Amino acid sequence: MIQSLESLNVTALHLRGVAVESLNETLSEALCLPMRKTRLLSQIIYQKTQGYPLFVVEFLDVLLTEKLITHDKDLGWKWDAGAIELKEMSINVAELLSSKLQRLPQNVLYALQVMSCFGSHVDSKIINIVKNNSDIVGPMIIPALQAAQNEGLVDFA
Repeated sequence: MIQSLESLNVTALHLRGVAVESLNETLSEALCLPMRKTRLLSQIIYQKTQGYPLFVVEFLDVLLTEKLITHDKDLGWKWDAGAIELKEMSINVAELLSSKLQRLPQNVLYALQVMSCFGSHVDSKIINIVKNNSDIVGPMIIPALQAAQNEGLVDFA
């Protein structure tokens, strides 16, 4: 039975991102650098993400993947602030997820498609059935799902 919207108790939550100072402190700690060295990077990331944690993490992942932030064992962390400023950032969860999926290898995408046919929660018994009974998907299902897990797209319970 569908209730009318007037009869539902709805609470609106207005979420804000973290302050640029907090973002700078977090980046400083994560990169093991003084806050004065991460301040410009933090400001740029804040401009792109408004400080929303999901977007910050995803944007940093893109920057690392595209080697706009790199680590050298002798020189430490390096980044090109100008290139990062030019990097487009979507403030849209669907676009972020779509972008992440497009970067995956075909076998990982295929494994995710197959598993999605079984719903959002797939029992390990189902995975084993697929693994043992499919000549096409079987041999690559476990490594492909592990790759998807490394990308934060699936979680094994």
